[in-house]
Amino acid sequence: SSGREGAADELEREVEADGRQLALARREGEEDEARRKRQMAELEKERQKRLSQEEEARLKVLAELERSQMPAVCGEGGLLQKTIEHYTFADSEDVATIAIELDKDLFEGAGQFISEQSVEVSAKDTEVTILLHGVP
Repeated sequence: SSGREGAADELEREVEADGRQLALARREGEEDEARRKRQMAELEKERQKRLSQEEEARLKVLAELERSQMPAVCGEGGLLQKTIEHYTFADSEDVATIAIELDKDLFEGAGQFISEQSVEVSAKDTEVTILLHGVP
């Protein structure tokens, strides 16, 4: 009888020890996870700060430049060709949206000469060409 009690006590101590080890391992795992999350948050914060600084520097450079540095040139067939270096775009996997402020990017009043029929768009894998017909 005392042998069984001794074995039962030993088993109970082993179960308690296993339980403590599991609790310790769980706590260590939770602490590791919390530490990883903090590190990831710090890295993201640094990345956002760096991006913010880069965007701020880019905007400062653009503000110091004239609105349109690229002069219009005579292209194929005598057409006037102008590279627009300031534009806005938003894209997704399947769609790229480009916004051009005609009065700012071309010349003041350019918007009055543009209609849907005067715009021709040609898209390739690496470039987009937008032709505006009938613009003086």
